[in-house]
Amino acid sequence: KGKALVGFYVVWQQGGANAAMTAAGKENMQYISLPIQTKAQVAANEKREIRMEASRPFSSWGLTTKCKYPERILKLIDYMTTDEGQILLRSGIEGVHWKVEGGKRVGTDSLKKATLDPVLNETQGIGGWDCGLPLFNLLSADGQPHALTAEQTYIDSQGLTQRQQDSYKALGWTSSKSWYLENGFFAPSGLSTAVYIDPTSDIGKTGTKMTELRIKYSTKLIMAPSDAKFETIWKEAMAAYEKLSPATYIDEMNRLIGITATKLEEYKQQ
Repeated sequence: KGKALVGFYVVWQQGGANAAMTAAGKENMQYISLPIQTKAQVAANEKREIRMEASRPFSSWGLTTKCKYPERILKLIDYMTTDEGQILLRSGIEGVHWKVEGGKRVGTDSLKKATLDPVLNETQGIGGWDCGLPLFNLLSADGQPHALTAEQTYIDSQGLTQRQQDSYKALGWTSSKSWYLENGFFAPSGLSTAVYIDPTSDIGKTGTKMTELRIKYSTKLIMAPSDAKFETIWKEAMAAYEKLSPATYIDEMNRLIGITATKLEEYKQQ
């Protein structure tokens, strides 16, 4: 019951916003994350594309020529890419931070305390140290996430307020991600996120303008009051897009992706 206020913004800031609401004595006013769909998309039962990053160049690390034992660091990195290494890095030590019950890894109170207390976690190292070790969100051979804290039941129980949990339950969802699991499909970004074009170059400036145009018209399209208005805005957006001569930017991106793909294949052979 009650009124719903819709906000179109980054989902990772809802925790802070909800905490502020609670601190202000308005604990019944809480934000929850919901999918955005037009009536036409609902009628067509369209699936939602979920971006899956294959690389994160802004989180890259490297070894300098002054590294005394590079081969030892590479061995550590290789180990951390195994299931055993990822479980150790993301969920901690068996018997301390997790145990096996009924054939499944289950987090202990020590794991929960460490992940909820950043100061304590400095002595435990759960979740991935900020020191260049590899982290990837995949399932291990046992069918569970390497990070037990990545299981949706854990995320919801530890990260959602009771008001939020009740809201999702009222929607008929079993978790905060139920709709996405039922209606989404993963779309790997491939090597595109590993490609960089200097934003101060002429081609880079075109890319920036393309991004600005997307941001400008995305909100207008989402807020379109009717299908007819949506089509009008869409045509306006596409006309503005074509004026930017996007092919120059797209062709350069594809050229760089091709070079990166070739390098990746060479690395695989080493």
